[in-house]
Amino acid sequence: RFLGADYQAMLGEIIPEATRRPPGRIGARRLPALRELIVLGQPALAAARPFHALMARGRRLDPAAVRAASAAVQPTDLLYVLYTSGSTARPKGVTLAHAACLENGFHIGECQHLTSTDRLWLAVPLCWSFAAANALMALLTHGGTVVLQERFDAEAAVRLIAAERCTVY
Repeated sequence: RFLGADYQAMLGEIIPEATRRPPGRIGARRLPALRELIVLGQPALAAARPFHALMARGRRLDPAAVRAASAAVQPTDLLYVLYTSGSTARPKGVTLAHAACLENGFHIGECQHLTSTDRLWLAVPLCWSFAAANALMALLTHGGTVVLQERFDAEAAVRLIAAERCTVY
């Protein structure tokens, strides 16, 4: 849920199989390639796994397998699918590749003179291009830290920026 929107309920309407099938066995007729639903917080859908379960599975991976998978990623491989209405006001999925996002973020970071000691305060949704393709990539390519504020509140922002010693706003 976020700002009154119940995204799991919306997914249940789009993918009714997710309301009754276990995690990893969605078998969605409308989305046959969909294999997993990962939820931050408490899953309401039978097919969803909580994020902490995904992290636990990751800790059990063989480090050699992780290195091999990382080495297999190509610059043109898909990194994100961001949903944007852009200038048309009609939502659409936009695919962004690894190399393009990293290069864009690197150059943004260079223009801003970012370093590994920088701490970015970010209070916009991570599904927005500004956050996902620009701010995160700029900090990640320069080794900085991202400090997230789930929902903008001016007084809370000032306290968070001070407490986390943010250098980039």
